[in-house]
Amino acid sequence: MFSEFSTWGRIALFIAIPFGCLCAEMQSVQAGDDGATDRSKTGGLAKTSSFTRISNTGAVVPSGTPLGSAPSNWACTRENGSELLFEVKVDSPSTLRHRDHTYSWQDTNSANNGGNAGTAGGGACTGSTCDTQSYVTAVNAAVLCGFSDWRLPRKDELQRLVDPSSQGTGQPTINAAFFPNMTAGAYWTRANFAGNAALAWMVSMDDGRSTYRAKVSTIRVLLVRGAP
Repeated sequence: MFSEFSTWGRIALFIAIPFGCLCAEMQSVQAGDDGATDRSKTGGLAKTSSFTRISNTGAVVPSGTPLGSAPSNWACTRENGSELLFEVKVDSPSTLRHRDHTYSWQDTNSANNGGNAGTAGGGACTGSTCDTQSYVTAVNAAVLCGFSDWRLPRKDELQRLVDPSSQGTGQPTINAAFFPNMTAGAYWTRANFAGNAALAWMVSMDDGRSTYRAKVSTIRVLLVRGAP
């Protein structure tokens, strides 16, 4: 009996070790920290998704409409399968939504932060104090695309933008025709890591993989609106 148990114990240990990251994600799901719809570590539906350009006023505009600040210019993209609306980044360092601005993770609402509000003002940006909470507040104050209910996305909401068939290039695997000015790096989600309230989840735009980082870390943000 002991010999049989030891053999199976060793097999279980062998299986568990390489899947440690997956176990951590399962822990996150079990704790109800927003991971329940995290379909895959390696991307979402981007290859089959369709997108629509939305203007600064919230109107549907043709695919050739330029990105800009005028009312009729393109500013947001709708993912038609989910009807989620995402901000579109711009390449202008002096503006609020510049592609390379970074933010520490912060949420002072105790119902959302897992017991740790994160870090205020840790990033480098223009137009906010460079944490996720202040950036959300600034974008909502601007009434981007006619809406003031912008928020940090869930993991699965970011992952559905990533094309899992185009990984390993070092480039963002996201439809550049509808999401220009993106990078292959990490983007914050709203989800706390259940195992440690000082950590929050992020998604990499080069392969859709999710992992957790200290909330003091400074990475990029892509906001979304629409019912979760």
